[in-house]
Amino acid sequence: VVEAYWTGNGLLDPADSAALVERLLDRFRGQLGGTWREASERALAHHSFQVFEVYPWAALLRGSGHPAALDVLDRCRIRTARVVRVDGGSATVRSRPLVWDG
Repeated sequence: VVEAYWTGNGLLDPADSAALVERLLDRFRGQLGGTWREASERALAHHSFQVFEVYPWAALLRGSGHPAALDVLDRCRIRTARVVRVDGGSATVRSRPLVWDG
């Protein structure tokens, strides 16, 4: 279940997108948010859906190109990276940044 939420797997296949959106409508009633209200065909119980559809940052980025929104989305998303150094309990990693081209 944890793997399905963070990186995806077959456990997500039987999930009902429309039912998830209905649950979100109840849970976030009255709150501003992203694009999830129109996502009944594409909603997934997955971290990336939460970041890019439920949080308001993607809608803010689309509306204004605001650099803070891009920064938040970049920090919250799941992505691949290469470990370039390990120092005790810390690691330095290199990954491609999220970019916005409008």
